[in-house]
Amino acid sequence: MKNRIIVAALAGLFSASAFAHVSYSTRDFLANGVQSGNTWTLSNQRVTSDFGWADGADADWGDSHRLRWAKFRLTETSVVTLTVSAASFDYLSGGNTLTALGDLIPGFSLYSGLAPAAAFEGGDHPDYLANHPGFLPTLNPNYLGAGITGTREGAFNASGDFWLGNKLAEVGAAGWAAARLGYIGQAVDGAGVDFNGDKVIDITGDGSADGTVSASFTLAAGSYSLIVGGARYASPYIDFDAATAQRGFSAALSVSAVPEPEGWALMLAGLGLIGLIARRRTALI
Repeated sequence: MKNRIIVAALAGLFSASAFAHVSYSTRDFLANGVQSGNTWTLSNQRVTSDFGWADGADADWGDSHRLRWAKFRLTETSVVTLTVSAASFDYLSGGNTLTALGDLIPGFSLYSGLAPAAAFEGGDHPDYLANHPGFLPTLNPNYLGAGITGTREGAFNASGDFWLGNKLAEVGAAGWAAARLGYIGQAVDGAGVDFNGDKVIDITGDGSADGTVSASFTLAAGSYSLIVGGARYASPYIDFDAATAQRGFSAALSVSAVPEPEGWALMLAGLGLIGLIARRRTALI
C-alpha cells in the first residue's frame, strides 16, 4: 500500500515484525492436517489482519507477518486443490479467551519452495541484497540495517517470485538454496482487489464474497508454500485497529494423482467402445 496511516502505527507494526519470524509451525498439511480421504485440513488458523494478502499484491508489496504460512510436499506429479474458508473460534492467549473473527475475505498465493527456517524480512546475505528491491525508507530504514532502503513495504509479493531473507549466521549457506519462492498462482474471494479506489478491479476475485476461495493446480513432485491473508485492501485506511484484529480460517489440501498416458489411452478406448455399442443398439431398433 502507498504510505499509509500514521507513523506511530507503522512503527508499532514493524517493531512487532522484527520479533515475529515467519513460521510453518504446525501448518504442514500432510503432517498436521486432519485427513479425510485424499483431503487434509488445517483448522483454527489465525491471521493478524484482513488486508495482508491484498497489500502484497500491489506495486510496493507487503509485510509477510500479516499472513499465515503453510506447506506441503508431493512425491509425484499431482492435481492439487486448495481451499481457504473464513472461520470464527475461541482461542487462548496469555491466559485469556479471545475470539478470532470470522469475517475474513481470503486471498492466497501458491509458491514452489520453502522459506528458510525462522525467516524474516531482512538479511545480510549477498544473494538477498542483490535480488531484493529493499524497503521503503519511510517505514523503518534501520530494520534491515543502516542505509539499506528501497521501494517496498515488505518482502511479500502476492503475484510473483520473491526472496525471504535472513541473517546468514542463522540459516547457513545451505538454507539460502530455498530462499527464493517461485510464484505459481493465486486466488481471491469476492469481487477482487481495487488498489486505487477508482471502482476498477485490478485483481479479479471468484465473484462471490462468501468467505471461501478455491483453486486447482497441476504440480510436479516437490515442496510448496501456501500463503494466506485478507483481501480487503482499503481496510487499514478506514480503521487500522479493526483491520489488524485476529481473523480465523481453515485451509484444505486435496491431492489426486495425474493419470498416466496409458491410463488416458485406456479411458479413451473404453469410451470409444461404449459409443460403438450404443450405435449398434440404435441401429437394431
